[in-house]
Amino acid sequence: MQGVSLITDSNGTPAVLTIDLRTLDPDNSLLLAGLLAKMEQETEANERADWRLLSHMVLNRSYGDDEPDYSGVPAMPSPTHR
Repeated sequence: MQGVSLITDSNGTPAVLTIDLRTLDPDNSLLLAGLLAKMEQETEANERADWRLLSHMVLNRSYGDDEPDYSGVPAMPSPTHR
């Protein structure tokens, strides 16, 4: 049986919440759905942050220290489609 780790105190000590889905009380299913939705949101937010960090690292690596400063160069106008 798998459990879900939840941070329960200010020290960061996790507690494991184990739920057997075969014997789940229907009255608790809404609580479980809410917990799973919250965990999914946090996972997505962490994954987005990880991807942002990775893309910043790759972008920073693509330019060397001797690269000219392009901040004053105007961007090319986008072509207009008719």
